[in-house]
Amino acid sequence: MILLVFVAFGPPVSEATVLSGRGLLRQATGTSTCIEESHVLTDPCTGFESALLDSQFSSVPLNSYLCQYVSVSGTDVGIECPIIGVQELTFVAPPSCLADLSVNDSTSTWLQWPSRLCASSYDIIRGALPGPTLNAGMVDLGPVVCLVNDLGAPFGSMTSTFTGPRDADAPALGQAFFYLVRATLQSSNVTPYGFSNTDSQENPASGDCAP
Repeated sequence: MILLVFVAFGPPVSEATVLSGRGLLRQATGTSTCIEESHVLTDPCTGFESALLDSQFSSVPLNSYLCQYVSVSGTDVGIECPIIGVQELTFVAPPSCLADLSVNDSTSTWLQWPSRLCASSYDIIRGALPGPTLNAGMVDLGPVVCLVNDLGAPFGSMTSTFTGPRDADAPALGQAFFYLVRATLQSSNVTPYGFSNTDSQENPASGDCAP
C-alpha cells in the first residue's frame, strides 16, 4: 500500500536513511518524521500495493489493525510533518498457532477462539482421548475427524472472537473428545495446530483437513 502523507516544508537531512522492516500497523496520532511520498507499504495479506487513505477520505473506515505484517522500505527525508490518519510501524513476532480455544455446551458442542489477523479460513479437527502421543520428536494426535475444512473468515472488519459450527456428536460414556483449530494465513499458508510444552509440533495421524 502506498502511504500518503502531507509534507511540511523544512530542511532535509544531509544523508537520507533507508527504512525497512516488518511489523504490525497501528493507528498513530501526533507528528513524526515524514517519509517520501513514494514510500511503499506492501500488504502481505493480499500481496498488493495500494493507496492507504485516511478514513475521512474513504468510504470504508480503516481498522485499528490492518494486517499481521507489512513490509516497509523507503527513504526518510528528515522533515517533521503531521500524521493524517497514517499508520506507524510496530515490530511484532511471527504469527503463531491459535490459542485460547473455548469449548461450550455439553449437549451440542460449539467452539470459540480469538480471531487471527490475516486469516482467510480455519480448519477444525476432533480427536478422542487418550490420543496424543510423543513420536519421533512430534506429537502424534492419532486419528482425527475433520469437522470443518476452510471455514471462511468474514471479509472486512475483524471481530475479536470467531465462532465455529456446532458438533452434534457426543463421546461414548467414559470417553472424551479434544478439538483443535488452525488458521490459513494469506501471507504464509497454514499455521500448525499447536505445540507441546517441549515445542514438539502436533500432527494428526490420519483424517486431517486438507491444507
